Amino acid sequence: MSKKHTNKVGYGKPPISGQFKKGQSGNPNGRPRKEKQAEPLYHPAAHPTRELMRSEALRPVTTREGDQQVQMPASQAVIRALGIAAIKGGPMAQRTYLDMVKAEDERTFIHKFSCCIAKSKD
Repeated sequence: MSKKHTNKVGYGKPPISGQFKKGQSGNPNGRPRKEKQAEPLYHPAAHPTRELMRSEALRPVTTREGDQQVQMPASQAVIRALGIAAIKGGPMAQRTYLDMVKAEDERTFIHKFSCCIAKSKD
C-alpha cells in the first residue's frame, strides 16, 4: 500500500509550510534567557545603617498633645507612643517599655559607678 499525501488542514494537521522540516528542532532559538536585573539604587553596604537610623531617629515629627501641635524627634515620639500603649494595658508594650527602662537604668548605673567598680577589684 502506498500512502497518499493529503493536504487537509485542521486540528492537529498544520499546513505543510508550517510543519517542522526533518532534523529541525521545534524551537531553534530556544527560550530567551532571563534578563539581568539592574542594581538597586540603594545598596546597604554603601550606606551605613547606623547613620541612617540615627538620622531617622532625630528627624523632627509633629504630634498632637491635647489641642497643641508639638514638634519632637521621631525617637521621642515613638517612645511616648509606646509608653501610652503600655499605660493603656498593652502587654507587649508594657514588656518592651519596662525592658527599655531597665536596660537604660543598667547602662546608667554601670556608667556612673564604673570607676568605683574598677577600684574595688584592685
